[in-house]
Amino acid sequence: MKTNVGDALIHTLKKSDLENLFSNSAEYALDQLLENDALKEIPVFSTIMSLIKVGIGIREQIFYKKLFKFLCSISDVSCEDRRRMIDRLENDTDFNQNVGEHIVLLLDRMDDLHKPSLMGRAFKAYLDGKISGKQLQQINFGIDRIFSYNLPELKKFYSKEFEDDRANANLEPIVVQNLGSCGFVDFSARTGGGVFCTKNELGRIFTSTILRGHSFIN
Repeated sequence: MKTNVGDALIHTLKKSDLENLFSNSAEYALDQLLENDALKEIPVFSTIMSLIKVGIGIREQIFYKKLFKFLCSISDVSCEDRRRMIDRLENDTDFNQNVGEHIVLLLDRMDDLHKPSLMGRAFKAYLDGKISGKQLQQINFGIDRIFSYNLPELKKFYSKEFEDDRANANLEPIVVQNLGSCGFVDFSARTGGGVFCTKNELGRIFTSTILRGHSFIN
C-alpha cells in the first residue's frame, strides 16, 4: 500500500492544482472527505479510496484525513515550486530517502491530526531554503515523536532566556524526557548528579520557523 500511495502522492504534488481545491477547506469530517467528488479526482486520494472500497479498513480512512491536512498545509505552494522541492530532495544526499515513501510512512505513524500540518510547514521551510534536507528529516522525526500537549511547553522554553540555557524547575521531568527524545533539546550532566536540558539549534529552528503562528499552539 505504501509504495502505491507514495507514487500517487508524488504525482499529486507535482501536477495537481491544490490551491483551488483547498482554498475553502474547513475542518471537514471524515465522512465528508470520503464523499468529496473533487478529492476523488486527485491521484493520491483516488488510490486510497480504491483501497478503502476493497475493505482495507478504518486505518486507511484516518490516513486519508491526515493526508488531507498535510496537503492543505502546502496548498498555497505552486505546482512548479512543489516540483522544484521534490527534485531538490531527490538529489539531496543529506536527505537520501524516497520522498513519497518518507511522507507516507510519517503520516501513517502520526498519532495526532494536528501533526500533518506541522510536517507541511517543515517541507515549506525546506523549499524556502530555511532548513537543509538533513534538518527536514530531523524535524519530521521530532514531530512524529513529540506529544502534542508538550508543544506549548517547548515553545515557552525557547521563548525565554534561562541561565546557561537551562530549563526552569517548573518543566516536568516527563516533559523534558519527551522533548529530548524528539531531538529538540539536549541533555547535559549536572554537577553533583542529575541532568538538565539545554537549547539546541534544531529546537531553535523548529520553534521559530515551524511553530511560530501555528493555530493550535498557544
